[in-house]
Amino acid sequence: MVLRVYFVSTTGRRDIRKGQIHVFSVLSSWKYNYTAIDIAAPENENERNFVIDTGKKSEDGKVVLPQIFQEEKCCGDYLDFLNAIELEKLQTFLRELNEQDLTAMKQQEQISNEETMKGKFIRREMNCFRCQSVLFIDNFHRSNSVVLENIKSQIFTAYLVPTNLTKRTTVN
Repeated sequence: MVLRVYFVSTTGRRDIRKGQIHVFSVLSSWKYNYTAIDIAAPENENERNFVIDTGKKSEDGKVVLPQIFQEEKCCGDYLDFLNAIELEKLQTFLRELNEQDLTAMKQQEQISNEETMKGKFIRREMNCFRCQSVLFIDNFHRSNSVVLENIKSQIFTAYLVPTNLTKRTTVN
């Protein structure tokens, strides 16, 4: 599967330039293999005609760059790319996964997260001046905020800092 990004190197519009840079940086950070094709270069005339014919057009009928293609199919333009990132559906946008695969993958991830949290303890450290207390709270108690606040108040009263000391720290 070949991911191709069509861009223009000679643009005077700042929004197009920033959009192109953003697309390249996101694809690079997610380690996608892509080919950047500059349609302003004279040797890329065939690619320019291909984008004009098959690319996504704006409301006024013009092709707005950057355009992202998977093989010969247009994935969309920069606004579609931003929407995919916002909705956490970049893999679907780039046509690597279909909607059903993405939903199944998210459900599996949620199940594995729930399994790792069962029976685990959460360690909270509460620091005071010259004393340190480590508190282990079960997940059940963590969800019960009344119990948690009661435990915190007991720790605050147990480790009061003397008022005559100049250096004070607060409990997180």
